[in-house]
Amino acid sequence: MQTKQGLLSIRSSELTVKNAHQGTQVTIARKDKELYTHLYGSILKVRYSVDANKGLDEESASETLDMLLRDFYYLKYEEFLLIFRMMSDGKFGNFYERLKAAEFTRCFEEYDRADNRLEMFVSLNKSINIDTLPPKETEAEQKAMYDEWLKKNRERLEGDSLEKEKERKYQEIRESYNSK
Repeated sequence: MQTKQGLLSIRSSELTVKNAHQGTQVTIARKDKELYTHLYGSILKVRYSVDANKGLDEESASETLDMLLRDFYYLKYEEFLLIFRMMSDGKFGNFYERLKAAEFTRCFEEYDRADNRLEMFVSLNKSINIDTLPPKETEAEQKAMYDEWLKKNRERLEGDSLEKEKERKYQEIRESYNSK
């Protein structure tokens, strides 16, 4: 966990998927005005860098940031900065001068769906040597990852959908690691 000054001095160009994932919980930005303003400024930079003339004004940028902080509270502060940089760099496709909350949500979901962020790391670093990848998780590690996911998402899941979602997620984790 970095200090507030450390977080404010982060250069997104130096972030990688691996080191961003090991950062500081983004919920800290909800409690600190300077950190919130730093993320807000990063959203505006994305708007300017993709030349989005339609959609995101200052007020909707603030609403978008509030929504992202609420919906993706489990990501790290550094991951937010990394995703914003990736959007600016076109890693999530072209926005065709249109940038609204939906586009931010799509990019965050795409980043979040990448299995253990490793898939994203490999896709961004095409020259990666397969021998440098971490070893495949054991069955016990897969179960621990599943349990952690379940703990984070239990409130969202209810009744019959809980059992279906639990089974689907468990199978998804098993298949993804068995295919590696």
